Amino acid sequence: MYGSSPHTRLAGDHPPGRSSNKHRKHWAIGASAALAASAVAALPASATITDVGVAEGHNITVFHNIDFVAVSGWTVGEQVTVEVHRGAALIGTAAGPASDPEATGSGGLEVNHGPEGVAAAGDCWTDNTPDIRPGDRVTVSNGTVTDEVLVDDIRFTGNPVEVRNGDIVVPFVARLANGNPIPRARIDSAEFRAATNNSVRFEGADVVVQRQPGGAPGEYQTRFRSPFSPTRNDDDTPFNQRQLRRALLGDGHAIGFGHVDPVPAEAMLHDGLADAPGPAPGCEAAPSARWAVDGTGPAAINVRNQNRGLTVRGESHNASSITVRLTDNVRATTGAPEVTVTPASATGAQAWRAHFTAEQLSDLDRNIRVATTFVLPDGEFTDRSTIVRKDVVRPNAPRASVRSGLYRRTKRVALRGPAGTEIRYTLGNGRQARPTARRGSRFTGRRIVISSTQTLKAVSIDAVGNVSAVNRWRYRIRR
Repeated sequence: MYGSSPHTRLAGDHPPGRSSNKHRKHWAIGASAALAASAVAALPASATITDVGVAEGHNITVFHNIDFVAVSGWTVGEQVTVEVHRGAALIGTAAGPASDPEATGSGGLEVNHGPEGVAAAGDCWTDNTPDIRPGDRVTVSNGTVTDEVLVDDIRFTGNPVEVRNGDIVVPFVARLANGNPIPRARIDSAEFRAATNNSVRFEGADVVVQRQPGGAPGEYQTRFRSPFSPTRNDDDTPFNQRQLRRALLGDGHAIGFGHVDPVPAEAMLHDGLADAPGPAPGCEAAPSARWAVDGTGPAAINVRNQNRGLTVRGESHNASSITVRLTDNVRATTGAPEVTVTPASATGAQAWRAHFTAEQLSDLDRNIRVATTFVLPDGEFTDRSTIVRKDVVRPNAPRASVRSGLYRRTKRVALRGPAGTEIRYTLGNGRQARPTARRGSRFTGRRIVISSTQTLKAVSIDAVGNVSAVNRWRYRIRR
């Protein structure tokens, strides 16, 4: 990310998942003129810049989905250290001399971008690659001057979809580290490169950023209007509309802000739909380090499993202990049950489990938040991203639009259950199996045709898997 012209390495530059080494370095050179023209230069800096600030002429760019941080604006040759902090804990560090391969006069580092050859100091994270997440704090320092930003929550939330008029839309969210929505006008870096041909690109005015219909603040979508016309086609290869549509439905998308000229103090971007976090090619010596809840057993607490308790599974790295606390809207802190576990290994990658008994869960209701505190050698932080739903009340059974009885012609029956429930049914001679959460036909709204003497059985299933009592209707058809 050197000099004054950042250019994001987009998912279309490489096969889905991760780029090859030969593509990883050159993405950062030369900003797109079309994107620069579409930038909103008059807008103020984003709130991701902390009170520490970013020095004039410096830049911090973060692709949190691939654990990649690029910095620029430093003196060539001076030692620069990049750190990632979560809460009070340091979770990632990289250091090396600022370099200037494009001779722009400004030095920097590209951490976990993928070195073209043997990794040099600062090309990869030291020891382990941190799983960078929104809310993390990134600091860059030469020992005298320090820059600092918080990582924003910018990410794709679904795959590309072709809508009725032939346009293709891709949903995403863009929120600041504090959860506030990023104004739509600041999303200046919506772009696509065809995965099969890097010269074909859509950017600038060819990519429209819109609010998602019915979406919450900060929920947006990019729209590629049909018929499709790429912004650039460097080798003049002819593409028909079918080829372009197929390309746009693939993994060549990037979204965010700061990919413009002149370089702003910060840039926050998400690159690719399929790209995964972890070490880039050439940085395998720094394996992934994660601190997270991987899942719970059961996934939700209902009538059937409420006596099993709850097991929380997760992973950590170099943690001396992990404390898991369960809270709800009433027990935010006081009296909240908690379990502290010590990983089997003191260092390196760790897997852990914390079990809560049914008795510990008895006073908790509805949305149970799992607050997990990781104690690391230099500090600690708490993750609150996991929620387990608890509902131990069965829903009401569904109703039928036609009562049981004797009829002289075919009947078409609709079923209706409580809001938010699914309905399953079986149809037979009365001795057929009762429907369950996994057995029976799903009622989708199409009426059930009763043309002979039959018994209809139906149940409602709520969001956590509670199953209602079975309702039965006996229909006799005599013409």
